[in-house]
Amino acid sequence: MPDEQPSKGSFFTTLPGVLTGIAAVLTALTGFWAIFHHDTPANPPKAAIIDGPPSGAATSPSSGTTPQSTAAQTSAAVNAGSATPISAVSLTSRKQLTTRLEGKTFHHNMTGTMLNLDSGQTIDFEKLRQIDFGNVNGDAHLVAVTITLNDGRTVPGDLPTNYAFAGDSDLGPFTIFVQDVRQIVFTH
Repeated sequence: MPDEQPSKGSFFTTLPGVLTGIAAVLTALTGFWAIFHHDTPANPPKAAIIDGPPSGAATSPSSGTTPQSTAAQTSAAVNAGSATPISAVSLTSRKQLTTRLEGKTFHHNMTGTMLNLDSGQTIDFEKLRQIDFGNVNGDAHLVAVTITLNDGRTVPGDLPTNYAFAGDSDLGPFTIFVQDVRQIVFTH
């Protein structure tokens, strides 16, 4: 009589097989989650300098300053800057060429429809009236910007230069590197 060996079950019916299968499923789910949820952190740092008090803020008669703290002003700049849909964007390059883009297609190729300043401040495009671009610091790969919010307040900051803005014009797709932009005006 030949030696009969007991039949072996599938690898996935053993403890190491079950653990390997669970690890594979968790890895796949984590990968899918990362692909579809690549947003910015829920509570990014909020450190910006705001010119002037938020609209409607009371001022102290003796000092002319608001009773609100700087943190409250920063929060007001981000949260109270009225967000309205963008109908068009006029983008002027450093060569003084202006291109009009559809508001719904305009985006930053890294952060989508918001700006992430080097300070950590994040501001949605819908809260912006205008962005003026200053000097480029090539060594630091940054460009100085002054952002004007819908309510007229300004936020200074720096943007990384190694990204681009893009959108659709009446002629087709349009892309320009951050360091080549002079001004962006949002029409709401």
